[in-house]
Amino acid sequence: MLSVIRILSIIIFISKVCISSPALADGNSVDKVYHPYVLPMETEVEWRAIFQNDETEALDNRQLHRLGIGKSFFENWFTEVYLIGEKSSTEEFDVNAVEIEAKVQLTEQGEYAADWGLLFELKRNLDDSTGELATALLVEKEWARWVGALTRIFHRNATNFA
Repeated sequence: MLSVIRILSIIIFISKVCISSPALADGNSVDKVYHPYVLPMETEVEWRAIFQNDETEALDNRQLHRLGIGKSFFENWFTEVYLIGEKSSTEEFDVNAVEIEAKVQLTEQGEYAADWGLLFELKRNLDDSTGELATALLVEKEWARWVGALTRIFHRNATNFA
């Protein structure tokens, strides 16, 4: 039987082969730290916003909004659906993308030296036929009062996304 570490090594290898190098499609930095835990019976409503000030006039006062509703359907599986909108100083607010996100908790908290999880995202732009697929490896380790969280995301941008 394969150990958890060997399975995760295989997943990382497949992710690197199948998915291109990391890229930020919207040019913004990561705005959320993901933890590998799923709470049973959890229901979540989440709103995140990024307000951007930039020297270039085209990006100045740009706002990105994400409204998500999520639920854990199983004790180790959490799914969330997002509506993504954008507003700039020259344009009105417009919902331009939909995203579905699934988080899987692979190990129980404290079962191994680190806690492991996977995150899958599928994003579809409503304005055109493009989209984005992402896979993330989630790792968390506790040292007394300190916690370290690692999220390694692999992106693939897609055209003609049905």
